[in-house]
Parts: sequence; C-alpha cells; structure tokens
Amino acid sequence: MLSGGDGLDAVELRAGVAAVLGWRGVGEDALWKRVRLGDGHPGDRVEEVVFVDRKQGWCLVGERNVYATEDGGARWAFRYAAPEGTHLSNLAFSNQREGWAMGTREGRPIALRTLDGGGSWESVIDGLPNGAGGLTRVWANGERVVATGQVRFDGNDEAVILGLSDGERWEMRYRGGKRHGALWDLRFVESAGGWAVGPGIVLVSADGGASWKARLTDTDDIGLGSVTAIGLASVWVAGGWNKLMRSEDGGMTWRVVPKKHFPTELFFTQVAFVDARTGWVAGDRGSAYRTADGGASWRLERIGGNGVVRRLWVQGRRMWAATDEGLFSCEEEER
Repeated sequence: MLSGGDGLDAVELRAGVAAVLGWRGVGEDALWKRVRLGDGHPGDRVEEVVFVDRKQGWCLVGERNVYATEDGGARWAFRYAAPEGTHLSNLAFSNQREGWAMGTREGRPIALRTLDGGGSWESVIDGLPNGAGGLTRVWANGERVVATGQVRFDGNDEAVILGLSDGERWEMRYRGGKRHGALWDLRFVESAGGWAVGPGIVLVSADGGASWKARLTDTDDIGLGSVTAIGLASVWVAGGWNKLMRSEDGGMTWRVVPKKHFPTELFFTQVAFVDARTGWVAGDRGSAYRTADGGASWRLERIGGNGVVRRLWVQGRRMWAATDEGLFSCEEEER
C-alpha cells in the first residue's frame, strides 16, 4: 500500500455542508477544489469516489466509512461504517441502490453488497478464496460483478480475478501463478470489454470478465496500478515513477510515453480521461499531469495536499480525485 506525505491542516467539519477551497493548477485554466464532507468525517484520507450519474455518488473515507451525495457532490452525508477489523479499498455501484465494497477483514478477502444505496451492507463470501489477501477493485453493471485482488496460495501471493455467479457465489476466473502476484485496477468499456493491470501484466477480456488473456507481460515488473480505455481500441496504463503507456490497437502493441514529458518525478497511481483529448495521470505529492491534446503534451497540475492520489473518477466533464488528504474536484470546460 502506498503512503503519502504529512497532512496539511486539519479540516474543519460542518454538518451537512460541502464547502470548497480552490486550487489553481499550473496547467491551462485548471482549478481543483477541495470538497469538505459533512459532520462525522473521521479523517482526510479518501480511498475511493464513484458516481452512477451526474447526481448520485459515493466516497470511501478512512477504509471504513461510506459517504453519499444526491446532488452531484455539493453535499455529502455519512451512510455507513464497516466493523472494526475491516479495511475497504474500493466501491462500485451498478445503480442508485445496488453497490459493492471490496477489501480485507482480519487479513482475508471480503466482499460487501448494499441494496439500499449504501445505508446497510451484507457480506457475500461464498466462494471467496480462503488464503490471506484482499480484493483490490470491483466492477458492476447490474448483470455482472467482477473483482480483482491478491490472495496467498501455498505460500505465494497470486493475482486473482473473481466473477459473481447467480448473484451469490464467487467463481475464480483468473489466477496469476507465482509470476504475477497482484492486480490493482480493473476497467470495462461497453460492458463486455475489460482490462485489468498489476505488476508486470496487462490482461484483457472480451466476454464481460468470464475469461482473460494477457496483452502485455514481462514488463520488468513495472508496478502498473491504473488503466483507462476510450472505446475498445485506445487504452492507457500507468504505474511507477513517471511510467505511462498507450495502445491504439486494443493492447496488441504499446508505446511508452517519453519521460521528457514529465520533468517533475511522480509515482503514478491513476490515469483517467474525460474524452479522447483531455486526461490526467496522477500520483503522489497531490499532483498530476494533464493533457488537452490526446497525450501529445502534458502540463504539471496541482490537485491539492501532499499525499497520494488514490482514485480519479470521470463524472461527465467533471473529474474527481480521492487522495490521502481529502476529496477534490475539477470541471473541464467544453472546447
């Protein structure tokens, strides 16, 4: 797990109010805003932020606490606290009521499901691997639920992909063996096309996560931690020190973005695009690089704080960033 730097100042909490503070980026016309959550907020670190439409969203704070918004992020309300010993790392919602949370409980994988928009959660553990480890990312669309993770088998950590069968039982869809010990991110495009990445590997699925094939391996154990796709052909993956790669043919060939585009060294953890031209690759130091020309050039941009950016989420033309030091948002203007 990555760790960020020391926090800035303590956040003053106000019940039912999401006040914002502007952050001026180095890039052109960039303005990130810090979002302050409502009363009961246990700390600044936000692990995850997701939306199902322009109004309904959720964020995961401090590995246990779920907050929700019904007005596009203007106001956030506390919804749920997981039991002690539970460490959640991500969320996914297929609609306004059904969602999933993944992580670890007492050192083993745990999957939680809500059917009321995050107010209450139940464990769905039938078929989960028994070894030590955890689930790192989940995707759900109402028909399928797919999760990635890291589980120990016979003394070795292995990357795993699980699929939910009949809504109640997990089935193994992929095991990485000794060579590949974890998968850190998961993304689907147009329902059936899926991508999963981890140290030294990129996997692709063409059948909604039922089966997976390697598209890139033996990448010097690059710690790939994030993937995003624009349609079925254009894919970006990021991870490690200023490491960003791109494919324009569905992962058959890859091009490394020259590090000369990134004069300030960051440990990249997230990549996301709002369209084919505008995107960000973010990392530690509360910072990111932004492109407005499809990756031909990049500008350093200040999101806020000094910690790790743990999640970027595209909500229409608004970008959200979950970081070690809070939740931030930035709205991209139409060009």
